[in-house]
Amino acid sequence: MKISKVVSLFHSSVTGYIVLGWLIPYIIHSKILVLFIPSIYVSWLIDDNKCVLTRLENYYIKKELNGKDENKELEDDGFIKNKFKSWNINLSDKNIHSLSVLTLFHTFVHSYYNLITN
Repeated sequence: MKISKVVSLFHSSVTGYIVLGWLIPYIIHSKILVLFIPSIYVSWLIDDNKCVLTRLENYYIKKELNGKDENKELEDDGFIKNKFKSWNINLSDKNIHSLSVLTLFHTFVHSYYNLITN
C-alpha cells in the first residue's frame, strides 16, 4: 500500500474521531478532544487553512508521482474539499471553512459538556 493512502486513511480516521468522538462513552475521549480540537484549529489557522496531514499526504503523492506521470497535476484542494468532490458535492472554500469550524465547535462543546457533567 502506498504511503499516501496510509496517510489518507489515517486522516479519514482522525476526521471521523473529531466529528463523532464526543459520542464515545468513555470520559477520556472528551478530555482528549477538549485539548485536541483547539490545537488542530490553531495549527490550521497558522498554516494557511491547511491541515498538517493534508500537507503530508500531498507530499507523498507528489513523491510517488515523481517521474511516473509528469503530465498529471496534483490538485491542491484541501482534504475535506476532495472528500466532498469524491461524493459529487461541490462546495466553495468559504462553505467548507464554515462547515469545518461549526463541526469543530460542536464537538468541542459536546466534549466540554461531557466533562463538566461527569
